[in-house]
Amino acid sequence: MYTKPSDPPYRLLARSKRMLTPLRVHHIPAYTLFGTHVCNKKTTEEPDGKEAESKPMKKIMAKNLEELRAENPELAEQILAEAQATVSANAAVETERRRIAEIDEIAALYDDETVKRLSLARSLVQLRRWLFPRQRNLQTKIRRERYKECRPILIYLTPIT
Repeated sequence: MYTKPSDPPYRLLARSKRMLTPLRVHHIPAYTLFGTHVCNKKTTEEPDGKEAESKPMKKIMAKNLEELRAENPELAEQILAEAQATVSANAAVETERRRIAEIDEIAALYDDETVKRLSLARSLVQLRRWLFPRQRNLQTKIRRERYKECRPILIYLTPIT
């Protein structure tokens, strides 16, 4: 199925990619804006400088990664490198999300200056070292406020005469 000039650009990009699934490698042919098939054509130059007619390349029909390595090791390594880069990027994003979530939990308890300093902490150990005295002070402050609120009221009863 060729793309039409009216197709959105993301569809054109999606059709020009190779996708790797755990069990199979799918090759999706690339198309240009005008619908000419460019992926399976190879142009060669003849010695006199003229271009020879396009000849189709050998199609890769690997069903799993081992077969792909046997047929085209460069492509297999490229796909593995892209997959590893994606996994490491996802792991980095996940750790950053966890760090931001921890900061947000703590941010509810402290003032803006403390929150700003927390966001600059490089590691959880550094964060805890900096927070420990402040947590102690905060707990003391909370205890004092609770004591003021719940201070026992002494009522002296005097007999009515």
